[in-house]
Amino acid sequence: MHTGIFLTDMKREIMKVFKIALGVLAIFILAGCSSQKDFVRPSKDAFTLGKSSHDDVIKAMGNPTFEGKEVDFNGEKVKSSTFFYTESPAFWGMIIEKHSLNYTTLSNVVVSEEYNSSYDKDKTKFDLDKIPLIKKGMSELDVLTLMGTPSGRCIYPVIKDKTGHGLIYGYNYARFAGMLTSNNDYMLAVTIDSNGAVSDVLYKVDGKVKEIK
Repeated sequence: MHTGIFLTDMKREIMKVFKIALGVLAIFILAGCSSQKDFVRPSKDAFTLGKSSHDDVIKAMGNPTFEGKEVDFNGEKVKSSTFFYTESPAFWGMIIEKHSLNYTTLSNVVVSEEYNSSYDKDKTKFDLDKIPLIKKGMSELDVLTLMGTPSGRCIYPVIKDKTGHGLIYGYNYARFAGMLTSNNDYMLAVTIDSNGAVSDVLYKVDGKVKEIK
């Protein structure tokens, strides 16, 4: 009887130590990420979509954190370069402070720029409840008034419209919970046609397209 109680207590202690070890390991992993060089987001007009090159980006910002492989997008082959920086969380359950800047290129020409931040100073979080209010035919100004300043912009082939441009609203956040850190990603792309009106709205959650109700 006493032996069973002892073994049960010992199992509980082992599980506590195991959970603590996982938490410490996660902190070390995140600390390793935070040792990466931080980046400064360029001004809005630093690069021109459809004209600036991947080389222009590297010259201005240095080498990216990640260089993606070439992938198919709307019938074209594009590549992505991502600058990423994160800080170690101070408390269990808190949102991890991080930001990223991604450039998509087609034949070495920049066709998309997307910034994402969970820092309070420039958080890119947007109001999900307002997405259903975006209607085709609305003006670009109407969208900006409703949703605020977008965190990114794009042109074909990131959007299907070859003559229009896209407004990107993106927010990704992770909440520290040891090795089981939760992560959520929200992305809204609003296509503005050559007449300055909304022609398409794409909403994704964790990479999956969601129906707008």
